[in-house]
Amino acid sequence: VNSFVRDLGKSIHASKSKVQFGISPFGVWRNKSQDLTGSDTKAGVTAYDTTFADVRTWINKEWIDYVAPQIYWSIGFPAAGYDKLVAWWSNEVKNSDVKLYIGHSPYKIGTPEKGWQSAQELIKQLELNENYKQVKGDIYFSAQHLRKNPYGLIQLLQNYYQL
Repeated sequence: VNSFVRDLGKSIHASKSKVQFGISPFGVWRNKSQDLTGSDTKAGVTAYDTTFADVRTWINKEWIDYVAPQIYWSIGFPAAGYDKLVAWWSNEVKNSDVKLYIGHSPYKIGTPEKGWQSAQELIKQLELNENYKQVKGDIYFSAQHLRKNPYGLIQLLQNYYQL
């Protein structure tokens, strides 16, 4: 997988130097219990161990231009808190030229999962991101869930981005 990512990035840049090549991995690279350099999480699925996504290597070697981890949990979620993961990913890109965009989950708004009973959770995540200069933007999965406007999310996002 590492060779594939390295070679694909080289190929893309050789063909179209202005194209940005990035990957959107699962939000947890590895749990700290598996690897001391991992995040302080207890995720049952990790990018490195289940999908062979060695994202830390891709960042360290700058084989990718951006990373957009899918951090689809709420702030304070016990197994994999959004807050802990944004801090971890921010630290991972800190001394590199790799940009960090955070993947958000509007599809969870209104579900019984902790923190998602209102659209305000997503706004709190955006506000938290402001504490990390490494976070360069946000990606929402997916457009169909944004169009459904769960719990007035569109107006909340418009208000947030107008600030």
